[in-house]
Amino acid sequence: MIVGDGKVGFTLASQLDHEGHNVTVIDNKTAVLEKTLNSLDVVGAWQWGHARNLVKG
Repeated sequence: MIVGDGKVGFTLASQLDHEGHNVTVIDNKTAVLEKTLNSLDVVGAWQWGHARNLVKG
């Protein structure tokens, strides 16, 4: 799970995707997230990264 789809987040998601990992990218900007989803084989979620209920364990 990668929170933030900026330069670092996209680069990390790209590397992990190319290595065959299952990747989920979370960002609050739908246009940025959409670009990543069209470029990589990852799951995307539109959400604020600081949401308390983002990950339940």
